[in-house]
Amino acid sequence: MPGALMLAALPPIASAQPVTAEALRRDPAFKAAQAHLARDYDRIVAETIRITEIPAPPFKEAERASAVAVMMREAGLRDVHIDEEGNAVGIRPGTGNQSMVAIGAHLDTVFPEGTPIKVRREGDRLLAPGISDNSVSVAVLLAFVRALDAGAVKTKQDLLFVANVGEEERGAFRGVRYLLQRSPYHSRISAFIGLEPGNTGGITNVGIGVRRYTVTYKGPGGHSMFAFGTVNPATAMAETIVRFDRYRPLDRTTVWNVGLVSGGTSINTIPASVSMSVDMRSTNAADLDRLDMFFRKAVADGTTAENAARGGAKGTVAAKIETVLPIERPVTHIPDDTMLLRNAVSAIRSGGMEPSMRSGSSDSAIPQDMGLPGLTLDSGMEYVAPHSPTEAIVLDRPTNLRVMGNTLATLLLTANQ
Repeated sequence: MPGALMLAALPPIASAQPVTAEALRRDPAFKAAQAHLARDYDRIVAETIRITEIPAPPFKEAERASAVAVMMREAGLRDVHIDEEGNAVGIRPGTGNQSMVAIGAHLDTVFPEGTPIKVRREGDRLLAPGISDNSVSVAVLLAFVRALDAGAVKTKQDLLFVANVGEEERGAFRGVRYLLQRSPYHSRISAFIGLEPGNTGGITNVGIGVRRYTVTYKGPGGHSMFAFGTVNPATAMAETIVRFDRYRPLDRTTVWNVGLVSGGTSINTIPASVSMSVDMRSTNAADLDRLDMFFRKAVADGTTAENAARGGAKGTVAAKIETVLPIERPVTHIPDDTMLLRNAVSAIRSGGMEPSMRSGSSDSAIPQDMGLPGLTLDSGMEYVAPHSPTEAIVLDRPTNLRVMGNTLATLLLTANQ
């Protein structure tokens, strides 16, 4: 077939000399796929807008998943369906064995139900909640399917395209966990590539460990005048925060934050209950464990200090720590000699950019934690103010297309091994 990626002309899969990024870029089929991405640019932008304006708050991605499934069918994928976890999936068959490379972009955003979402344009920017994280990547995922078909590109392994749920907030990567651990495809997946916004040649090769807790402090409460001197849960919480903030990390990537505090009845009432939410992150598993222990001691010591100061006949303060995330986000990494990582580096360099390694809390942490090759790569567009009402992407056609081509090249190098 004219323009097809003819595997017979390239080193066989078992060869000690795998297909190089340079050889791939010389292939007429890949050139045709890249040319189609360029012609498809305006459609990518239009579909980014369309996807963004379909709400997808955490655990409520169904409407967007259904719409994307329709778009997957229109793009030509086979066996398109919504799986048991809510992911929209479709297959582009390969020519060889039954193994497959999965490439995914998460559907969900951090914005709660009812958030007004209308894309607006300001110069070279498109702004709307969720447009960069991760609506644009879902649009690029669909564009890759069309580009591969336009170039009649063939791959040895099947390609599993996934618009997955549960990457943000308390989703704890549930979409990718299901895909890689329980889905009908899980035993066939040889590698996973996640798409997130970016245009710098970034490679997320390290997964940031995340732990989140809510701590609730309870006491007897009472009138601020008549019960003065009674233990105060708010004071115990304040003691905890001050003690917790004295932590001295072993690793510069270790960070922590008390992001939410709530509770109380009125300004002239000693609160019967207050709470705080805590976020802890690190790429150093040992330091994250150390921080966790320090935090728990801060809670215990803060509560003890308040009870020692004012506890007694009128009661005491008790603290309860509850996990926010149903499953911890693990500290992970992909070994430097993994073929997927080498493919990404060579694809980016052959595209005229220098790869930059980075850490992040993204879907690729799950395959990395399982010992399966997994990376998150740039989908092509610069992002601005993610997770904010002014979230935006920057339209820079030449750079966007170059980065998309680099990521597509990584996918093909991996799927032909």
